[in-house]
This record gives sequence, structure tokens and C-alpha cells, in this order.
Amino acid sequence: MRHLMLVPLLSLSLLFGCATFQGSIISEKEVAEHGTKSFNAPREKVFAAAVASLQSMGFAVAIQNPEKGIIQTDRKIIRVDAARTAPGQAMGITYSRQYVLRFTENGGTTAVSATPRLFENDIELSDKPIWSMPGEQQLWKQLFTDMDTAL
Repeated sequence: MRHLMLVPLLSLSLLFGCATFQGSIISEKEVAEHGTKSFNAPREKVFAAAVASLQSMGFAVAIQNPEKGIIQTDRKIIRVDAARTAPGQAMGITYSRQYVLRFTENGGTTAVSATPRLFENDIELSDKPIWSMPGEQQLWKQLFTDMDTAL
């Protein structure tokens, strides 16, 4: 039984490049420092650039509300593993991620805050210490670079 509990932990360590207990938690401070960027454009243009950028990264947009300044993507499958449950039996574990983007406008500048979320099957793991911060920072950089290009 103990070995079965290790399978998801090992799967996460392979997924994120580090053991689960050695990862980081994405804090509001981390999102503010690395997952937020201001653009010198009105919210409508930045919003459209964000939708296009997320779609180019393979995310379908589930919710988009320009008036409230929010975009939420559908979950994108990033990995599927099998966990042995008994001799000759296994259970599938699907890991997926999504983004929630929030927009705030101040004059002609629009700030975008992108919060990633991670799921194991239907269980959200986002508040667990599983994140590889260099990897997340690279994904934020990609998103914001794509948005700059779209603007």
C-alpha cells in the first residue's frame, strides 16, 4: 500500500523535475513579481492579445469576460500516467493545467496577472509545494512575449 502512495509523488517529480516536497508554492508575491506584466495598451487590445496567446500555447478559453477583466482557460492535459493499484491492474492519472488571467486598467496601461493552476485528475494541487519556479517563470515569459508580439 505504501508503494502505491509513492506513485503519484514520483509522477509529480518527473512532471516538474523535482520531488514534490522540494518544489515551491506559487504565492501571490511570486505571481506579482513574475506572473504580472503591464502593457501600454487599452484593456480591450491586451485582452484580445491574451486570448490569442493562450490559444497559441494550446489552451482553449473557457471563460472570457472583458467587462470584469477575467479569462479562464479550460484544463490542458500535460501528462497521463498509470499507477498500479493491484497485480495486473492500473489506474490512469491525468495531470492538467489551466490559467486564470485578471486584467486591471489604469489610464492607457493594462496590467495582466496570470495565475497557473494544476490538477491531478479532478483534484487541484495548485496550493501544494510542487511547482518548479524556473519552469513557471519561463512559461510566464512565453505568455507575455506572445502577447507583446500580438499587440
